Amino acid sequence: RTDEIGEAENALARMQVALGGELRQRRRLAELGLSVSKINHELRNLLTTAQLLGDRLESVSDPLVQRVAPRLVETLDRAIRFCEATLAYGRATEPNPQRRMVALGPLLEELTDLADLMPAARIRVEVRATPDLEIDADPEQLLRALTNLVRNAVQAHAAARTAEGTVLIEGVRSGAPGAGSVTILVSDNGPGVPERAKANLFAAFQGSTRAGGTGLGLAIASELVRLNGGTLCLDETAGGARFRIVIPDRAARVKAA
Repeated sequence: RTDEIGEAENALARMQVALGGELRQRRRLAELGLSVSKINHELRNLLTTAQLLGDRLESVSDPLVQRVAPRLVETLDRAIRFCEATLAYGRATEPNPQRRMVALGPLLEELTDLADLMPAARIRVEVRATPDLEIDADPEQLLRALTNLVRNAVQAHAAARTAEGTVLIEGVRSGAPGAGSVTILVSDNGPGVPERAKANLFAAFQGSTRAGGTGLGLAIASELVRLNGGTLCLDETAGGARFRIVIPDRAARVKAA
């Protein structure tokens, strides 16, 4: 029908289709939430065992082991704390950030080990930040956000077989501490972000930048940065990809408001 009743019937049919899709999506998310809880439970047990083995490594006299073991133990600690927080809430939501002024350089240095994810690709992860640079953020959440960005860049290099692939992480402050902001750039000379992925780049299950990816990494990174009062965006570049994190100091945010 083409009259008003026909238009109403068509609108109602569209609403029914949309509602059906929404209900199916909610059901899938509920099932996913249960799966996440189960995975977290088992993962926590596995990580606890790995943590015990990591503790034993600290007693080994080998210089390389002595350098790597403390970082391994701290990484396992963070993973266990995250699993426990997720289980405590009963859902995969992030806890409120524990923001404080922390040295950014040591956090960024931890990311250089991610080059070893794809050793055959010979990718370099480089850091540029002054020793006195501090950022007002939850260090664990910030490190998780950056880990997702750097891992994505390393995997993109490996998939594209980039010659002399490099990931550069830069930190710079604008304004005095407590009255300014810190910008972190994660840049690479890889294939860049496909145009089709840019529209939903930070949406879970929609913004994957590579074949076989889930798009969760960028969605998680965006949420963690937002919780810390900052923003995450993709810069327009002639080649490669460059993600920009800006986190204002809390005093600066209050003054701006």
